Amino acid sequence: MQCDGTTDDNVHYIAMCLCRRLGLDYPALYARAYAWQRDRANADWLRRVTAEEWARIARETVVPHLSPNALRALLFSLYAINNRSVVEVLESEFTRLGFDVAEWWNDRYAMRGARGFKVVRGEP
Repeated sequence: MQCDGTTDDNVHYIAMCLCRRLGLDYPALYARAYAWQRDRANADWLRRVTAEEWARIARETVVPHLSPNALRALLFSLYAINNRSVVEVLESEFTRLGFDVAEWWNDRYAMRGARGFKVVRGEP
């Protein structure tokens, strides 16, 4: 995966869905990860996405079942789209919740996360 901006919204949508299933507030975790930014509005952009825009993103996004491999794949994808600060925060949260996400950077784990995907509609 390369960072060309074409999958960013989809990756963040998956993060929102998986975090919600874990009882985590992804926009708050994202904002915490980027609280150091001079322009604080950039850290809070997820809360400004409209319901209509999330619905469009949902229609084109495949969300995996919640599993350690799916969480590893999510971390891998977020890292690939240059969201490294949120990767650190999520890795810590997932580990705190008892998920083994060690070695998420290893391709073999990330690719296993793609198994068992299903289309989920209307989450956020």
